[in-house]
Amino acid sequence: MSDNFKKLSKDVKDNFNKEGGYFQTVLDLGYAEWNSDNENVKDYDEMIEWVRENYGDFAAMVVLVGKYNHQVCNGGHLQYWDNGYASHGGGCFTRHGEDIYLHDKMVEWMKTYKLDIATELTTKVYEIMKEFKVEIDDEEYTEETCFECGGSGEMADYDDPENDEYIACSECEGFGSTDERNENYGQPYSNWDSLDTRYYEVNEKWEKYMEKFIKHAVENR
Repeated sequence: MSDNFKKLSKDVKDNFNKEGGYFQTVLDLGYAEWNSDNENVKDYDEMIEWVRENYGDFAAMVVLVGKYNHQVCNGGHLQYWDNGYASHGGGCFTRHGEDIYLHDKMVEWMKTYKLDIATELTTKVYEIMKEFKVEIDDEEYTEETCFECGGSGEMADYDDPENDEYIACSECEGFGSTDERNENYGQPYSNWDSLDTRYYEVNEKWEKYMEKFIKHAVENR
């Protein structure tokens, strides 16, 4: 057993969460440091790095999987991304962008510990996680057909009722279109509803599997 696993085993035993089990206990170890006075562990990604340095990659993966599970079960992959847990954990109302490096690291560690092929269940979960990608709408303005002239670029001269000729539309200045603020600017194009549905179909079995998987790893490695 490596020194990391020895420390993890000891601290899990010393701080065991009887109600939450092994899965929650490992998460608790990370959360406790995150909520401590440690100036180097103020953000989510710093907490993950602290867990990795003190308990190893396995424990860091468990914490990432646990937070992924909590967020997706609570509000889908959109909440998971919007709250920043796929990246640095900056919280909601922050433009997290397309970089989901913590999520990608979780997927990488899943493969390291053979969870991509261990069972049919773990393979399903791995594939769901692997398919999660982010593509951001970076168009601040969109070109829309002018509502005033219907796209023709011309309109009647209302200031001169006797003028039978059309003049350039005052709304679009004769272009037939206007630039409108894109309400989805900075938000993901992706529709993750199908990933949510697939995950909800297996998450309870997945949680039970992870509990046994973590127990075996902590007690026997």
